[in-house]
Order: sequence, then C-alpha cells, then structure tokens
Amino acid sequence: MVSNRPARQALEVYRRRWHIEVLFEALKSRGFNFEQTRLREAKRLETLGSVLAIAFCWAWHVEAWRHEVKPIALKTHQRPAKSLFRYGFDGIRQAILNAADDWQPFERVLSLLHKVLTSPKAFHLLDPV
Repeated sequence: MVSNRPARQALEVYRRRWHIEVLFEALKSRGFNFEQTRLREAKRLETLGSVLAIAFCWAWHVEAWRHEVKPIALKTHQRPAKSLFRYGFDGIRQAILNAADDWQPFERVLSLLHKVLTSPKAFHLLDPV
C-alpha cells in the first residue's frame, strides 16, 4: 500500500473505504441494480437511496443470522461461495416466498427488519446530508 500517512492510519482509512465499496457493490450489481433506475429527480433518488441503505442493513443482519444457522460454503480457494450481502439478500427473498410453508424464517427476517429500523443508527441513514 502506498500512502503519505502512517501505516496504521492508512489501514484505518482503507478499512472504512472498503465498507463503502461493499455497499456500492450491493447497490449496483449484487442485488439492487440501482444504476438501472430511471429516476432523475434529486429528492426521489435520495429517498430511493435511503430505502436501499435500510434494505442493505437488513440483508446484513439476515446474513449474520443465517451464517450462525448454516455458514456460507467455502470454495476450494477458501473464499465464500456467495458474498455476505447476497447470502442475506437471498435469505430475505426465500423467507418471503416460502412464508406460507414455513412461518418461522419469515418471522425472524421481519424481526431483523424491526431491529434495523429501531436501531439508533438507523435514523442517521434518513438524515439529509
């Protein structure tokens, strides 16, 4: 890594930047396809961005729960077969689609959404920049 900052500080900046990169990857190509929106009005884009940020956090919480129950399979090179976001996103979709057959995963996924929405940090997502 090349930086004009001390190594520890440079690593901390990179770590924070990486979290943002993971969010953008999920918003773009790993589930939400944000770039395909035809919205042009700033307020509507801002609202959509807020909703997608909440959905991302929801998928992240679902992934953590699913990983406890059944960890993500590792490929031969020891990397996960799915991204953490995708594992949570797929878990939400499966719980909704199979709610009539198995209520418990659906109930758990909804409780995790409630956790995201009632967390003190959730309100920062809705604050104007």
